[in-house]
Amino acid sequence: MGWTESPPSFSAATETVADIINAELESSNAIPPPHPLEGPASLQVPLDPSAPDQFPIHEAGPLRSPLAYVHVFVDDFIKAAQGWVNCIRVRRTTFHGIDLVFRPNNDLDGDRKQPIS
Repeated sequence: MGWTESPPSFSAATETVADIINAELESSNAIPPPHPLEGPASLQVPLDPSAPDQFPIHEAGPLRSPLAYVHVFVDDFIKAAQGWVNCIRVRRTTFHGIDLVFRPNNDLDGDRKQPIS
């Protein structure tokens, strides 16, 4: 990218965002409100309710919360999530977490930013 001095600062900021997002994902299962960038960043994935169950729940072992984790590599946020609703929760939490660090005083509509939870 041609940077010589800024990568450590930028990487520290994006790692902070990832830490904030992961702390929120661990502390709450609440789904944040929609984010203005959610629509442009996603495509609808059709769900097939008639698809056969490839892995019956009784063989899965003890029930655990679905996977939800965000990692960052310089400027790329990499999200891992299980389940459709959980994917939406992780995506929205990621967008709002980025706003908390890089746009702390307002959101994309110019209103005061509220905490995620």
